[in-house]
Amino acid sequence: MCAASFQVMFEGVRSIIEDVGYFRNVTGYAYEKPPVDINPAAISIMCITIGKRYYLIIFQFLFLFDQ
Repeated sequence: MCAASFQVMFEGVRSIIEDVGYFRNVTGYAYEKPPVDINPAAISIMCITIGKRYYLIIFQFLFLFDQ
C-alpha cells in the first residue's frame, strides 16, 4: 500500500515537472507529453484504500452520534 502511494505521488510530481517544462517551452517546437505510467494495480490499491478510509470515517461518525 505504501509502494502504491509512493508511485502515485512520484508520477504526480513528475507530471507537474513536465507540465512546467511544457508551458516554459519558448523554442516554439511542439512536442507531445508522455502518458502517465501508473499500472492498474496501483490504481486499484489506492481506490480500495480510499474506500476503506471513507467507510471508517462514516462508521466513526455514526458511532459517535449514536451515543
